[in-house]
Amino acid sequence: MLLVLSSFVFSQNISKKYAEKLYYEKKFQESKEILDQVLKANPMDGVAYMDRAAVRMELNELDEALEDINYVLSKTPLYPSAYNQRGYIYLLLKDYRNAYEKQE
Repeated sequence: MLLVLSSFVFSQNISKKYAEKLYYEKKFQESKEILDQVLKANPMDGVAYMDRAAVRMELNELDEALEDINYVLSKTPLYPSAYNQRGYIYLLLKDYRNAYEKQE
C-alpha cells in the first residue's frame, strides 16, 4: 500500500513539474490540461489549484481562476499568496472594490 501511495505522489509531482514547464514555455492550454488531470486524481491539492489559477489567468479565464483561488482559501484560509492572487484577479476584472475588500 505504501509503495502504491508513494508512486501516486511521485507521479503527481512529475505531472505538476511538467505543467510548470509548459507554463514557462507559454503553452498555457496544455499546462491547464495537465493540471486538470492532477486535480481529477487529487482534488485536495491546493498547490495545483493555485497553479491552475495562474494558467487560467494567462488564458483570460478570470472567473474560473477566481473559483480556483476561492476554493484554496476555503480550505486553507491562511494562505497569503492566494489572497494576493485573488486581489490581482479582481484588478484584472476591474473589480476594484473586491480587490481591496477581499484581502481580509
